[in-house]
Amino acid sequence: PDVIAAFAVIGYVIALVSVPFHIGSLVIGMVWLHGAWRWLPPDQRFTRIGKPINADQVYYLLIPYFHYYWMFPINLELCHAMNRLREQRFPTAVARCNPDLPMWAAICQLVPLAVFVAPFLWASYMRQIDAMHDELGALGA
Repeated sequence: PDVIAAFAVIGYVIALVSVPFHIGSLVIGMVWLHGAWRWLPPDQRFTRIGKPINADQVYYLLIPYFHYYWMFPINLELCHAMNRLREQRFPTAVARCNPDLPMWAAICQLVPLAVFVAPFLWASYMRQIDAMHDELGALGA
């Protein structure tokens, strides 16, 4: 009985400590995503099918249950928009964004046991976008 109580207390303390970090990471991710969309030139803020995207649409991620859907297009289309900007204006640029990365990160975000892998995939995706941002910015975007 003492061991069970100790595990319960440890689990409770871990939950209390991890919840603020989780919420903080979500806030940082949304602020980063909003900034990434705002960095894109206005003429590049559209989906592959031509639908315009406003940077403020990132906050649709705050809508309960809708965010399960919205995290896919808002991240995938950012990747495609960055690649499109690179191909149209800076064909000599080296950095690219792999659209599979945000797709798998979003899938891992939804799968219970894969949720522990998702932060690493999101961080890698953010690093790719930031590398493109830096390179395109240095080339004059």
